[in-house]
Amino acid sequence: MPVERTMVTLLLALAGATAMLASPVNGAKPIAYQVEMLIFTHEYAAPMADGEPAQPLMSIQDAEGLSGDSEGKYFHALPASELTLTSAKSVVQNSPNYKLIEHIAWVQPGLDQNAAKAVHIHGGAEYRRSSAAPTQDFNSPNLYTGTADPMTLEELDGTVKVVLGHYLHVYTDLVLRKPVSTQTYDENQQPQRINALYQFRMQDHRRMRSKELHYIDHPLLGILVQITPVEQESRDQEPGAGERVQGLKTRD
Repeated sequence: MPVERTMVTLLLALAGATAMLASPVNGAKPIAYQVEMLIFTHEYAAPMADGEPAQPLMSIQDAEGLSGDSEGKYFHALPASELTLTSAKSVVQNSPNYKLIEHIAWVQPGLDQNAAKAVHIHGGAEYRRSSAAPTQDFNSPNLYTGTADPMTLEELDGTVKVVLGHYLHVYTDLVLRKPVSTQTYDENQQPQRINALYQFRMQDHRRMRSKELHYIDHPLLGILVQITPVEQESRDQEPGAGERVQGLKTRD
């Protein structure tokens, strides 16, 4: 059974037979939403051909950072006790086919296209030139291009933006960085193999209803995202109960 189809089966099983009722955004609009994301890699996926040498992202410079500071009402990372996708997280962590990169949630106001803010999402392994645990060292002059030392890049980096309209719209613009073995040429034009860090981009736009669990697929990366109106959230709900999976797809 293909890896993607296995994930579909497992997630549908944990979702349960009773799905939560979801509806478009209409009538009285909620003040705020809780956005929760579970991001993981497909461990046995072959590197794609459209990668490029890893480099810092300019798109994150104006993005909202999620600090662990609970002061302020919006845009701070919620504690683990307030995360709800724990069943899906267990499925990912217990499978050799996936590696969990990030499980994060935050609360933000419902903002339209003109006012919506991109949120900086990052995590996973760190890659740098100089050797220092727990980073992974790749001593190659071509590892990073056009940047100064010392420098660290993370495995996952990019932005997520949630826009409120008649529906909720989620825009993801992320890169996954992976070490690859690639061929280059020395000063004598002789071929040589080097370890280099490449990044692979994932851009997606998903229209969704609140309280639905959506799966955003990519050959190297998978994302589960759920957005819940804050005032309708039940703290008594058992984590993972009643999850409804939308957008799951398989490949032949």
